[in-house]
Amino acid sequence: MCSTNISKVCLSSFGGRIDEIPGICVDNFNIINRSAYFLSHCHTDHTEGLYSDELLDSLEENVDTYIYVSEMTALIVEHEKYELKKYLKVLKLGEPTLVMLRSMPEENIEECVITVTAIPAGHSLGSNMFLFQTNNKTILYTGDFRISPNDIKKHRDFHSPQDRNEPIHLDTMYIDTTFLNGEHNVFMRRTEVIDYLTSEIKSWLDRDSENRVALSLSAKYGYESVFNEIYKRLRKKVYVNDKIWSLYRKMPDRVIGVTNDETKIRIHVCHNKYSHYHHRRCVPNSPNANYLYVRLSAMKWQNCSLEEVPFKSKDQGTRLDVCFSTHCSRSELVHFVNYFSPKKVVGFPNPYPQSEGTLVRKNMSDFQFLPKKRRHRR
Repeated sequence: MCSTNISKVCLSSFGGRIDEIPGICVDNFNIINRSAYFLSHCHTDHTEGLYSDELLDSLEENVDTYIYVSEMTALIVEHEKYELKKYLKVLKLGEPTLVMLRSMPEENIEECVITVTAIPAGHSLGSNMFLFQTNNKTILYTGDFRISPNDIKKHRDFHSPQDRNEPIHLDTMYIDTTFLNGEHNVFMRRTEVIDYLTSEIKSWLDRDSENRVALSLSAKYGYESVFNEIYKRLRKKVYVNDKIWSLYRKMPDRVIGVTNDETKIRIHVCHNKYSHYHHRRCVPNSPNANYLYVRLSAMKWQNCSLEEVPFKSKDQGTRLDVCFSTHCSRSELVHFVNYFSPKKVVGFPNPYPQSEGTLVRKNMSDFQFLPKKRRHRR
C-alpha cells in the first residue's frame, strides 16, 4: 500500500549559475546583467525574477542579450509578459545553436562562444534540457525532467554522433533531484496512470447525468497530455478559465482537450485547495452537481509498488488522489546519472551525494524498473 504520510518537500528554484560558463544564468532571473539567459520551463520555481522590471531594464540596456527558450515556453512567457517577446530566442529541439557571450571585464570574463542544444525534458509544456558545450567542457542541465530508463537511448542528442549506442561524455550534470530523498523509489508510467484515471472519470460521469469532475493540479502548466487523453478517450473537453484559455487557443494543435465553452462543462480545472469547497471560483453558474474531486500529485505517495493502482479513494468516493509525477522517481533519477557517469553531479533542490552512484550500483536490485509493456489488474 502506498503511504500518504510525508513531510513537506522544499521545492526551490535553481541558483542560476553554471560554474563552467560564467556570465550566463539558467532558470533564475534575479541575477541581472548576464550575457545570456536560459529558461527550461515556466513553472514559478524556475522563473524567479523573469517578469521583473529590473530584468527588462537590463535586457534593454545590453544589446544582443537574450533569453533562450523552446517554442512553447516562448508562447507562455509572451502570454505572461508581452514586453519580453523581443528578447526571446527560440531553440529548435536537437539543433545545436551558437551563442556569443560578451566580455564582462568587471567580472574577469572574456568574450567567448558556446554551443547549446535543447533536448525534450518530459516534464511540462515546452520543457527542455540544455546541453552546453564550450571549448573544453560538456555540461548537461536537465531542468525539471522525467525520462524513463527505457527511453534514454531513444534520444539522439544523449549519444555520440560516431556511435549512437555510446552516451555522450559529460563533465558536469546539473540535475533535478526533487524525489532523490525520501521513499519515492518508483512511480508508474504516466500513460498507465492516465489509463486508470480516464476509466474512473468515465465511471463517475456515466453513473449520473448530474455528476461532474474537478481536476486539481499541482502546477499551472504541465497537464496538457492529461487533458488531451481525456478528450481522445472520452470525447469530453476539460474546461479552463479565460486566462488559461487565452494561452491554449494559441496552440490548438498541441492542446486539443480543453474548452472555454460554459455550456459544456462536466470536467474542469479546479482552483480549490480542498475538495469540500464549492466550485464557483472555477465554473461560471456552477450547478448543484455531484463532484468527484481528483487531485493529481506525487508528493504524498511513498513506498509505492508498480503492482498497485495509482490512486486512493477518500470521502465516501468523492475524492480521488492520483499518483501522477512529472519528475523522475529516485530509481529513474539514479539510472539516468549512472547511464552517463558524469565527472561531477550537481543536484537541485536536493544535493546529489558524489558517492550515490557507487552505492546504488551495488544495490540496483532494490529498484524496480518498468518493462516496455506492462498490464496492471485492479
